[in-house]
Amino acid sequence: MRLARSLSALGLGAVGALARIPALTAQVVNTLDAGVSIVRYDGFLASGAASVAPEVRFESPRFSASARGTLLVFESGNRSFQGQVSGGGFSPAVGPLRAEVAAEAGTSAYAAFARFLHVLGLVRLHHMTGRRGFWLGATLGQSIYADTAQPTSGWEAVVWSRTGATWLSASARAMRVRDTAYADAEGRARVTFGRVVVDGSAGTRFGGRGGGHGVYGEMSGSLWLSAGLAVVAGGGRYPSDPARGSIPGRYVSLAMRLGQRALASRGVTPVLALRQRYQPRDDPPPTLAGLRFELRRAADGALTIRIHAPSASRVEIMGDFSEWQAITLVRTDGTWEVGLPLRPGLYRFNVRVDGGAWGVPSGVATAADDFDGVVATIV
Repeated sequence: MRLARSLSALGLGAVGALARIPALTAQVVNTLDAGVSIVRYDGFLASGAASVAPEVRFESPRFSASARGTLLVFESGNRSFQGQVSGGGFSPAVGPLRAEVAAEAGTSAYAAFARFLHVLGLVRLHHMTGRRGFWLGATLGQSIYADTAQPTSGWEAVVWSRTGATWLSASARAMRVRDTAYADAEGRARVTFGRVVVDGSAGTRFGGRGGGHGVYGEMSGSLWLSAGLAVVAGGGRYPSDPARGSIPGRYVSLAMRLGQRALASRGVTPVLALRQRYQPRDDPPPTLAGLRFELRRAADGALTIRIHAPSASRVEIMGDFSEWQAITLVRTDGTWEVGLPLRPGLYRFNVRVDGGAWGVPSGVATAADDFDGVVATIV
């Protein structure tokens, strides 16, 4: 556990240092899940467990880093711990192509069993156009069990698309950890219904040698009761991960989540997380001259966005605070308003008038969205 604490401290320290970057270019998101689970590892009896899972994430238009851990305390008194730090970045775009380089390191332990460590590097080549794309990637690294290093390598091919509030992806992956080899075909979906976010995945493992085989799937949903509190429920079956030291199992869980609403769920692949923070578009949005933007904070801490557009018949806004779904403002004597329970942080948004093109109001701070576009920003 000493190594686990060291890795966690290293990750939190790195993210803390990144948090000192000016707010207009980056932000830090913190969450803490605490709840109960019923877990049944393959070959073992089912057991109840209490769980705590903290996570800290640094996010900027091109770079990201995270540190997270999960502690399970079972009815028997045994404990299971997993910790991981990761980070990566995207290259500037060359047409629809973009390269990504990332790395992760982690540790896991259960009861008095030997500790498991892994250090992996990932390289991906992305092709992104509008609301769909694909990537090809390769993984190379080391998985260490009982002080024995095992070379790890793999490849992946993923296609994805977004339609309204729905993300879809399909992937094929193959991994080899010394003499263990396996392949997975998997589909994922993420749907947002206002305060409710639902994630699901289903896949099959085949052609394995020591990595198991068969179908698996997971489903989870979160209901945001407020800007900083959510109920999270989930369950399903997951396969083994020899590269990261986890064995297959089944689970049902219920937890409370404290912290900022995540802009991307843990199950969403890295490029989808990046795309979700910045509305994808093929052309940069125009500056909407004549629209005056105003931000007011009420006594209860809620923020009211006001847009002065006397001649407009409809004004909409969308941003990372709404999962990039359009919100219609309410008209009051030529001023359009909407109240949002936003926590402190950096938010990006665009505005549309009378069903026209999405753009940025004049006089508002802007930032490149790293997809050859521009978004308005508020802090």
